[in-house]
Amino acid sequence: SVSGGNLHLTAKYEPTRQKYDSRSRSMVTVDRECTRTVNGRSETYKAPFTSAMVQTRDNKGIKFAAYGDFYAEARIKLPTARSSWSSFWATGTDEKLGGWPGNGEIDVFESKGYDPTYLMSNVHSPRASNPKKTEQHQGMMHGDTATSQSEFHTYGVLKSADAIEFYFDGQLTHRVKMSDIKGPNPFVDPENN
Repeated sequence: SVSGGNLHLTAKYEPTRQKYDSRSRSMVTVDRECTRTVNGRSETYKAPFTSAMVQTRDNKGIKFAAYGDFYAEARIKLPTARSSWSSFWATGTDEKLGGWPGNGEIDVFESKGYDPTYLMSNVHSPRASNPKKTEQHQGMMHGDTATSQSEFHTYGVLKSADAIEFYFDGQLTHRVKMSDIKGPNPFVDPENN
């Protein structure tokens, strides 16, 4: 929803959902569950929350992609929900790189609702020893992070030819030099927006 000039993304506790049962030919109530593959094994787990995201890609393709050097920022007040895991991130678009982590990921921040000071920035790229696994370059944001759930703060990322830099309220908090990325570097590929 939008009010007061702000976009509000709301998570709702919805532990069950309605599903059509073809055997009984009626709607039945079932637990909300998600399935994911971890280490080649499929896992199903309870997923009692629904939420929302803003994205620049849909099933018809990419709506926005930054080319070359860029700066992106968002002004955000994080949720206080203990189970929330809010983030502001981007992935590369070049499918020839094999998807994640081949096309890279930039986490401007990831937060954990149970700790307002937990704001981690991260760069994911393919590992030199195993390109299907991620090489990570993590750094904790610093500054007045304890107020991340009670006040708006500005989170930013600057990607240049030399480095990826992360900002909290305009202050540099973490820097990953391109030369520090040991495996294949998707951030220097001109086709990978």
